[in-house]
Amino acid sequence: MHKTRIEIRAVKAAEIDGAAPPARYVARLSIEALPAPVVTFIYFETGYQGAPLTAQETDSARGLVFRALVAGSIREMLRVAARRLDSGATEKIKFSGLIDLDRRRPPRAIDALPAPAV
Repeated sequence: MHKTRIEIRAVKAAEIDGAAPPARYVARLSIEALPAPVVTFIYFETGYQGAPLTAQETDSARGLVFRALVAGSIREMLRVAARRLDSGATEKIKFSGLIDLDRRRPPRAIDALPAPAV
């Protein structure tokens, strides 16, 4: 089991140099990793139509972001954040916690084999 700490901060997206943002909301996803945390930004809509923009341009950082999105149910967290931001109850949302990066790993073939006869 490989657990890591994540933090999501979501706010309404602001205009950039007078141009409209690509979506209504933006979230900053920080994933604890060594030697430094991996940070990505996700522009998303209420129904979660969006994609991560990885700040670090390495294959390992991109892979870690993908595993966190799959294993951590990030989409559901962003849907909840969008509903709360839509309601006007708050201006920003913060989630933090641990996720298991191996959560949706399919069983390995060797695990499915019967025990050898002695």
